[in-house]
Amino acid sequence: MLNNTVPIYIYLALFALYRITEYYIMHYSGTLKNTPGREWTAYLIIIPFYLVVISPIVEFQYFDQDLSIVSMVLGGIFYIAATLIRGKAHLDLRGGFSMRLEHIRTERFIKNGLYKYIRHPLYLGNLCLFAACPLFLSSFYSWIFPILGLFGILIRIRIEERFMSEAYQGYRDYMKKTRALIPGIF
Repeated sequence: MLNNTVPIYIYLALFALYRITEYYIMHYSGTLKNTPGREWTAYLIIIPFYLVVISPIVEFQYFDQDLSIVSMVLGGIFYIAATLIRGKAHLDLRGGFSMRLEHIRTERFIKNGLYKYIRHPLYLGNLCLFAACPLFLSSFYSWIFPILGLFGILIRIRIEERFMSEAYQGYRDYMKKTRALIPGIF
C-alpha cells in the first residue's frame, strides 16, 4: 500500500504539469492575453473545474478509500491526454482563444489541426481532466462535479455555436462536417 501522502503529491504534480504546460503554450501561442474578461457562461466550466480538482483530494483525505493502482494509471493517462489535447488546441488556434464569446483578430474560424475533426477540442481536454481527477484518487462522491462540468460544457457549446453561426459565414457547414467533441460520435 502506498503512503497516504504519495498519491496526493503525484496528483498535485500532474495537475501542476497540466497548468504549467497550458500556461506556457497559451503564452507562446498568444492566447494568454485574451483571457482576462469572462462572461457568465465561462463559469459553467470554471466552477466545476475547481470543484473537480479539489473534491477528490478532500474525499481522499476524509474518507477511507481503497486506492487502486489501475485507477491511478488510468487517471494519469487522462491527465496526459488533457494536457496534450488542450495544448495542441491552443497551438491550432494561434492566438484565437478567449473565454468570452467574441471575434479574436481573425476573419475566419479555425478549421485545421484538431479543429479539422472536432469543433471543441479544448472542451474535450476539459472532459479528460474531469475524468482524470476523481479517477486518479479512486474517488466515488467526487464524480458529481465532472457530471456538472459536462452539463456546463454542453450548455456552453450550444451558446458558443449559436454565436459562431451568427458571427462567421460557413460555420453551419463546418458544423455539418465535424462533431462537437468526439470524432464520429458526438
